[in-house]
Amino acid sequence: MPLRRLRAFEDQDWTRTFVIALVIAFAFHMLAAVFSVGFYHTDEHFQILEFLNYKLGRSSGSELAIEFGQRIRSWAQPGLYFLITRGLQALGEENPFHWVFVFRFLSAFLGWISLAGLALLSYEWFDDARLRKTSLYLLASLWYLPAFHARPSSESLSSSVFYIATSLLFLFPQSESLGLSFAVGALFGAAFLFRFQMAFLILGALGYLIYKIRPSLNRVFILATGILTVIGLGVCFDYWGYGAWTFSPWNYFHYNLILGHVADVDTQPVWDFFTKSLTETFPVLGFLTLCSFVLGWIFRPLHLLTAITFPLYLIHSIIGHKELRFIFPIVDAGPFLILLALTAQHRGGDFLRRAWWGKPGRAIWKTLIIINLLALIPTTLLPCWPPAKLFSQIYTIKTTELPTTSMEILYKDKDPLEILGIPLGYYRPDDTTSTRIGSFEELNTRILASKSPIWFFEVGFELPEEAGSALMKCQPVAQSMPDLLVAIVRWEPVLPITRRVTNWVLYRCLN
Repeated sequence: MPLRRLRAFEDQDWTRTFVIALVIAFAFHMLAAVFSVGFYHTDEHFQILEFLNYKLGRSSGSELAIEFGQRIRSWAQPGLYFLITRGLQALGEENPFHWVFVFRFLSAFLGWISLAGLALLSYEWFDDARLRKTSLYLLASLWYLPAFHARPSSESLSSSVFYIATSLLFLFPQSESLGLSFAVGALFGAAFLFRFQMAFLILGALGYLIYKIRPSLNRVFILATGILTVIGLGVCFDYWGYGAWTFSPWNYFHYNLILGHVADVDTQPVWDFFTKSLTETFPVLGFLTLCSFVLGWIFRPLHLLTAITFPLYLIHSIIGHKELRFIFPIVDAGPFLILLALTAQHRGGDFLRRAWWGKPGRAIWKTLIIINLLALIPTTLLPCWPPAKLFSQIYTIKTTELPTTSMEILYKDKDPLEILGIPLGYYRPDDTTSTRIGSFEELNTRILASKSPIWFFEVGFELPEEAGSALMKCQPVAQSMPDLLVAIVRWEPVLPITRRVTNWVLYRCLN
């Protein structure tokens, strides 16, 4: 069935809203790709960018995280980025910050495409025109979606690819096209390689397909062939990355679950995701978003979105070690699940509808819309990891001021080229090292003895009084926070609530 014959496009009013929503969503996704620099979690950096850095010959395998030695990370995503990087290098682009921008752009674009697919599916989920439009408005402006989709992380890329595949599968549920079935299977396989836990969502989608659509055995076989073909390619990527034949999905399962290393860090109770939604997300909104998922699961237990999102949440709730990012692959369903609860055909659904459309309900969700928009701006426009801005400035200083000489960065307490004890290779310019000094007296001695600039790194908004003469001789030339935010943080009325805000600063010190 051609796309133009989808029933949704016969509704001109909905189609107009659909186009407007996608344009708005695209704008926010591209803004996030530009401004949401850095990483949400260190795994996004050390298991992807540093793996890429190693294959580019810019670092050694001994500097990589433990996942490299245990061979529990698929090389599919680093391999994809390797191909993109080689293409950029062929065009003369050698700046790693420009490379990672392209990765963010690709992630944001695929995330946007996945939302478009879910929006087309959602037309059949709602009979009420108001709910159809509301879901599109949420799709265009939900506070966390642009920043999440712009992350070149395993959670983001795998979920986007999965939802694109799911949209294709259920937009054409009766299609017997072998090409379409193979493509859907291949996308499912890619989603699995990007993040192994996506197996639960894939099984949910295939289980729902068999339960609801009852496809032919031929179609199921072609879907499975597509999945296995891509997983087979993943084995080749692993051989390329590790230098030996191995099967990283099994290694991951064996290391984390059979050997029990999943609990090496810590363990939390089953309700911990709700706790984290209060403490690690935007106030109020994160907790209410998770509650909306629960309402959708309870009131629409046999819906497609329940089938693909609830199993992942359940499994991660049972496993002791929990991080909020583990359930990120279900967040694309956020614009729809709470609205689907309103369509439940029983007393609970009637109660929700009356509460939603009633006067108190309208006041509440209109207030939440305002809070959502207030959250959307900073999550889209602020750096995900502010020090990335500092490293971009250091890269510029090194390549413009010291193109043929080495750069030594002195530090007293924190090594700027190391995170969690692991060397930071991807963002480090060539021929750049860091050296620890014991005191500010040593810094002042080096400044007096040098005819060239001394580069000194410190965390904070200014050097302490104990820096002595360095206070006059060292000037900040790069910092992780924008100047405007630095001014706000230093503003006395807000100072008490910003004491935990950190600023990474590079100083140029001259005698």
